[in-house]
Amino acid sequence: MVEDSKLLNIKLIDFDTAESNNEEKQDHRILTPYYAAPEIIKKEPYNEKVDIWSTGCLMYVLLSGRTPFNGLTNDEIERKVKAGEFEMYYHPWGQISDDAKTLIDSMLKLDPKERISAADALQHKWF
Repeated sequence: MVEDSKLLNIKLIDFDTAESNNEEKQDHRILTPYYAAPEIIKKEPYNEKVDIWSTGCLMYVLLSGRTPFNGLTNDEIERKVKAGEFEMYYHPWGQISDDAKTLIDSMLKLDPKERISAADALQHKWF
């Protein structure tokens, strides 16, 4: 039987590239640019806040049917992610609650230090 504490250490990095990994430090980066945090694209050190960014992108897609950062090439998408500029003004955002929009905005902060934590996100009014 697997110990409960080991179950809490499961990490998914990408559904196309997910694998079991017992190493403490990753020495390579595989990403899907639509969901990758700017610090990963810039090849900077990163922490758990990259998961908040990816979850914010996923929430954006689930509510709008579009990705927050679009482009015809990976380079174009990555430039937009690094700029951290996205919109919530066009259809269907007028029909989406302000609470949902503020949560997404707090998850997609360019600076990871300003990005909401998982614990705080779960306490957000939208939930």
